[in-house]
Amino acid sequence: MKTINKYFLIAIAVASLMSCGGDDDVMSGSTTSTNGITIEGNFTPALKAFVVFERNAPFEDAFSVILSDGDLINDINNEFLIETTTSVAAVLFYDTNGASVATESQVNLGIGNYTLDVDTTVIDGIQTIPVTATQSGMNYGDADSLNSTEYVMQNTGTASLNITAITKDFITRTGTITFTFNMIDDFGHVISGSYTGSYKMLKGDV
Repeated sequence: MKTINKYFLIAIAVASLMSCGGDDDVMSGSTTSTNGITIEGNFTPALKAFVVFERNAPFEDAFSVILSDGDLINDINNEFLIETTTSVAAVLFYDTNGASVATESQVNLGIGNYTLDVDTTVIDGIQTIPVTATQSGMNYGDADSLNSTEYVMQNTGTASLNITAITKDFITRTGTITFTFNMIDDFGHVISGSYTGSYKMLKGDV
C-alpha cells in the first residue's frame, strides 16, 4: 500500500481545509456547505482540495485528488505536511498503469469519469498530529504519522471520480474544480464526497 505521504501529496493516506470561496483567492478553497465527505451517512465539511502530480519528469500519467478539512503543503523534499487541525481526508488515486508523459500539462486530467486506483483511501478521525513546521501562522505535521480510521479498497472495494469542470494554471500551480466521488470500501462502507472551488497543485508519489 502507498504511504500516507503518497496519499497526501501527492495527495493519505493521508487524512479542516477552511477558507474563502472559489471566486476569492484561488489558494483559499471554498466555504460551500455541500463541499465535504459523507461516511456511512455522516457528513463532514471539507473545504479544501488538492491535485497531486509526480515529483519529477518524466511524469507518470497519473494524478491524485485530495479533499480535506485541513491544509496540505509540500516540504523541501516534496513530501507532505498536514495541518495539525485536520480530521478527515479523501485521497483519490487515478493511474494509467505505466504510461508516462513529458510535462504535467499532458497528464490525463480533465472532465470525465475515472475509475480509481486500489490505493484510494479515506481517512477519518485523525488524532493529534505533532507540530513539525509552521507556515503563515498555521501548524503542520508529518502526514506519515497519522492515528486514524482508514477506509481502503485494496481487495473488493470500488471507487469512481466524476469531474464536471476544471481549470489548470501550471504557473501559479492553482486552479478550480468541480467533482464528486463515490466509494465502497473492502468492508462495504459507503462513502461519497463533492467539491466545487479552488485547489492547489502539489507534488508527490502518484
